[in-house]
Amino acid sequence: LSKIVYVDLIDPNNKIVDTRTIKTEEGGGAGEFRLSEKLITGSYLIRAYTNYMRNFDDQFFFRKEIYVHSLSTDKTITVKKGRPDLQFFPEGGTIVNTCSNRLGFKVLGVNGKGVDVTGAIIDENKNEIVKFKTSKFGLGRVLFMPEKNKTYKAHIKYAGQEYFYDLPKSLNKGITMQVEDLPDHYQIIIQSSLDEGVNNLLLLGQQKEKIVGRAKIIGHEKASTINIPKSIFKQGIVQFTLLGKDEKPWCERLVFVEDNEDKTKVNITFTKNNYQRRELVEIDLSLNKNTQRMSQTNMSVAITDMLVVNSDDYESNIKSYLLLSSDLRGKIESPGYYFMAEDIQRKEVLDILLMTQGGREFITNESETHNDIQPKYRVETGVSFKGNVKKFDDHNKISSEVTLVISNKDFSFHDSIQTREGGRFFLGDYNIIDSTTIIFQVLDFNKDKGKKRKNKKKSEMNYYIEFDKLSSPGVAFRSNLKNDLNKDYEKNYIERSKTTQVDGINQYANDVVEIDEVVLKTVRKNKTDIYEIKKKKLGVKHSNPSQLISSEQLENAADGNLITILESRIPGLDIRGNIITLRGVTTVQQQDYYKVPEKPLFLLDNIPTSYETIENLRVETIDFVEVLKGPRAAIYGSRASHGVIAIYTKTATGETGSFTTREVNKTEIRNQNEVLRFVHPGYYKAREFYEPVYKTGKTDYSKPDYRTTICWRPTIKFNSQGKATISFYAADKTTTYRVEIQGITPDGIPVKSEALIDVR
Repeated sequence: LSKIVYVDLIDPNNKIVDTRTIKTEEGGGAGEFRLSEKLITGSYLIRAYTNYMRNFDDQFFFRKEIYVHSLSTDKTITVKKGRPDLQFFPEGGTIVNTCSNRLGFKVLGVNGKGVDVTGAIIDENKNEIVKFKTSKFGLGRVLFMPEKNKTYKAHIKYAGQEYFYDLPKSLNKGITMQVEDLPDHYQIIIQSSLDEGVNNLLLLGQQKEKIVGRAKIIGHEKASTINIPKSIFKQGIVQFTLLGKDEKPWCERLVFVEDNEDKTKVNITFTKNNYQRRELVEIDLSLNKNTQRMSQTNMSVAITDMLVVNSDDYESNIKSYLLLSSDLRGKIESPGYYFMAEDIQRKEVLDILLMTQGGREFITNESETHNDIQPKYRVETGVSFKGNVKKFDDHNKISSEVTLVISNKDFSFHDSIQTREGGRFFLGDYNIIDSTTIIFQVLDFNKDKGKKRKNKKKSEMNYYIEFDKLSSPGVAFRSNLKNDLNKDYEKNYIERSKTTQVDGINQYANDVVEIDEVVLKTVRKNKTDIYEIKKKKLGVKHSNPSQLISSEQLENAADGNLITILESRIPGLDIRGNIITLRGVTTVQQQDYYKVPEKPLFLLDNIPTSYETIENLRVETIDFVEVLKGPRAAIYGSRASHGVIAIYTKTATGETGSFTTREVNKTEIRNQNEVLRFVHPGYYKAREFYEPVYKTGKTDYSKPDYRTTICWRPTIKFNSQGKATISFYAADKTTTYRVEIQGITPDGIPVKSEALIDVR
């Protein structure tokens, strides 16, 4: 339902470095992050979510970690060995005394990854009850029958140290549920120490928020076995929940239904067995006939150099995410492993993973929807504006009409709405693609006659709009993220990168003619011309500012706050709360009713805007700032009598950078002249991925081609027969390319295929 996706780039210090607001069409969208040279080395997190997803646990946001190595540092970070984190998870949810209980457990090291240990469960007298050990990724399980009035601990040895851990508390009376995965069905074993035994217990099977099957138990026995055929389920996670007669949930268990037949697959065919360097490579793609509505299948392709780009078969992909990770809490180590059918240990480890990380909300009744619950965050299909209209002097909310004008070079649109009780308004959803001028106006209503007040004094028409603030969701803490990459791979990658740079220089060494040493006495850099060209594109009226602050000066400032930087860089600029003065401009006059000095005129990308909008801009999104004083500001009329501060964003000037929707939405903008104007950046526009084109027969190219990502197509269109063709030019290295296709069918089935091709 949602048409807008937010994508965050989060650094090893758990801070959001950048955000993209992506418009999706037919279920897909595209974007990119340009990595600054100032980024520190470590594990970065790509996090994606819709506004509606914020109503639920943020553990279910899409997450993928990307390792970034900084060119400015080469320090080795040593991770100290410490106490492992050991947690036990009873199958079904509880431990019941005198019953056979199966416990899943997970052991994590200080770096957040699983570690292998052996240990035992001991009683209060340190008697060994049962031994246990991990299987893979720190996961394991053990069968355990506790006795009443006894306490138990887990004892392990790790890195030469002994550690003890408390087990979850056990109940004297309760119910346990164990699930056995048999060839064609699941066997559910239920044990009860309640007086009524298993009578009137209800077992529900749920998949993708739909109840697939149910079974009610009649009889007062202490145990019962239920067989559930696998044929009623689709591939993916199934949730079994056991309810009491009062619909109280007793137990829950997740299982994974396999589908050994690959019904949805992309066939990858090359026109040749191998290719020469810089040769045109053509690939034919075709979908299996079993894929329904083939032409609507949404696919993307990435082609990379296997010798440089790490190809981990166990990493996250669209199949492991949609079928597994999206339904589990916490980080899953090597999620791709659980779909490698050749590993005989895989199914057991997958089952333990579901026991340990499968905790979810219980079903409290058989209703599949909860219509009485109003979500806090709405489904977004476009850009919206919501907030309150208030009086400027006493901040009271008022009943009024809010009008909106949306205008850019392609279209103009008008909308309006009457505020609800308390001055509340909502306007949306609008498909704002590019940078667009937004104009708001507030018209007050006469409470007695219900008419707009047209003859009120200006001092009485003093209102402002307070927009709802939309901040990014909090970032869960991730520890030891500066040492998350395999050191051998990191070393090999860096060495290969350096070799690639040297080879690129030496390849044409024979064509270099050595000349005598030349001393440059004067170097002139006329940056003013560059800025004038940029301003001309935006239709800026003025040419010679009183002062110019470049992006380099902004980024090199000690303080990363824009307002602090401007105050330190612009002589005479004084900012105290909401009072802003620019001395050296003209005589400051007082307003009769506001009693504060006039502010300078703020321009954002050549459009007048408010100080609050400027206050919320990020420094890295700004290209340059200009200041106009005295006669130089006169070109903007009386509204610029107290100076002009003009700010130009990188998005508007064509430089790299972004200015996201949320910076506008979270701004509190005040206006005492009835009209509010600002620029909305629209959705983020993905840049076209660079691919060189080599003309047939021409081999003399001055620039070496050492691309490591050879081709990236975010959207592949298939015809009605389920066929598509892509082509690209090979680079200069003799290597092997990995062609990886990922996508999803209209029915929600993930598709992943790959193939290899040699370049000689």
